[in-house]
Amino acid sequence: MSRVAIVTDSTADVPAEFLEKYEIHVVPLYVHFGNKSFKDGVELPPQTFFPMLKESMETPTTSQPAVGEFVRLYEKLISEGKKVVSIHISSVLSGTFQSASLAKLSVPAGQVEVIDSANVTLSLGWQVIAAAEAAAKGWDLDDIVTLVREVGSQVKLYFAIDTLEYLYKGGRIGKVAAFLGTMLNFKPIITIENGGLVPYARVRSHKQVISKLVQLAEEALQTRGKIRIGVIHTAAPEKAAELRERLKDKLGLPELPLVTEAGAVLGTHVGPGALAIAFY
Repeated sequence: MSRVAIVTDSTADVPAEFLEKYEIHVVPLYVHFGNKSFKDGVELPPQTFFPMLKESMETPTTSQPAVGEFVRLYEKLISEGKKVVSIHISSVLSGTFQSASLAKLSVPAGQVEVIDSANVTLSLGWQVIAAAEAAAKGWDLDDIVTLVREVGSQVKLYFAIDTLEYLYKGGRIGKVAAFLGTMLNFKPIITIENGGLVPYARVRSHKQVISKLVQLAEEALQTRGKIRIGVIHTAAPEKAAELRERLKDKLGLPELPLVTEAGAVLGTHVGPGALAIAFY
């Protein structure tokens, strides 16, 4: 049994098989529709959320877990004789890291290390998976933290958004930008820099989205020699399957890249139909 427990939050979008295999603990963020609140991924899985998003007249909002939720989990894991590495969504995008950091102050010193991944979705998830694999091999807390920071410095995320509607509704872009982008049928590709989402490129069609994401992966493979890559989507399994096959063929991968569906927190801001790659 591992001496170090790995904790993350629901924005990591770690596939269920990894959560189960490595006993990764997930603290959910919250999604609010009007006066109703749901735990992301627990009370509101993607299959339920995206139909609600399309049908609702209200724009959902999101919030971080309470400090007490982290305290209770940390105390439980420490009582089981474990130390904890807790890896979370970028502090630029959410207050989750702050909640976890405050919770750390409520438990004995040296038992919990909280890490700001400076990422989201599977680019956070890869850091979590790497930590969990190392913990399963018996690595100690300090070595796992060093590994997570190494992966975090290498990981890349490129996210193609199908519609600007939800970024506008969430106040992330202006009305004119949303109107022009929709009118011209632009599909922006965004990435992460210094923990924040920034525009990277824009294309005009789904075909160009696939081609651009594959090109970015090919360039990374040529530069790095090898990569671990995954596909992320929001209610777009057919698009994800197409991208997965293209990546396998173009990159000469021995097996298919993993595929994961982003949850309600990310879906609130990018809407359905988004497609992404994350690799390191």
